[in-house]
Amino acid sequence: MPVSYAEHGRERDPSGIVVEAVSYLDAANGRALDIGAGSLSSSRYLLSAGFDVDAVDPDPYTGDRAAELDDPRLHVYRADIRDMTIVPNSYSLAVAFHVLHLLRRDDLDAVVRAVVNGLTERGILCVTFLGPRDAWAPTPWRATVLRRDELNALIAGLDVIRLDELQYDGTDVLGRAKRWHTYRCIVRKSAEGT
Repeated sequence: MPVSYAEHGRERDPSGIVVEAVSYLDAANGRALDIGAGSLSSSRYLLSAGFDVDAVDPDPYTGDRAAELDDPRLHVYRADIRDMTIVPNSYSLAVAFHVLHLLRRDDLDAVVRAVVNGLTERGILCVTFLGPRDAWAPTPWRATVLRRDELNALIAGLDVIRLDELQYDGTDVLGRAKRWHTYRCIVRKSAEGT
């Protein structure tokens, strides 16, 4: 049986940008949403920072990993984020790393709107998107990519804390060589309730 993507990231530390995103919150508590939670690297960090975490991933390994952690503040939903009902004003933080590019473009727009609507006032969204110079860009079945103007339109109305555009040669989660073109974003829902 092949090893799942989530299982490949089992011992991975949380991304530094997730740690940074938490630092912009007034208090590291409340609820966090981890989309494409996989091996739970972000969820584990968020739990240690004091959050209750809703982790969403269709991979059965995510549930197995959660059972090992045995933390009552961790709630795993074995589901596709498109099938989740995100209650408005529920999360002080939402994280989606290297996962939203798997959605079709119209689904991507709808999911981002739902997630932003699910943020509390001044809630933070920490997210990555793929750009048009990514190696997967020519294969739309594999990745939805955004031009910079499309990204700007998608996050319009949110306060940009950080937006990095990165291009580099690296590897994918399975260790295969890959050219990356990513946008790493930390954005905040405005006090007016974007």
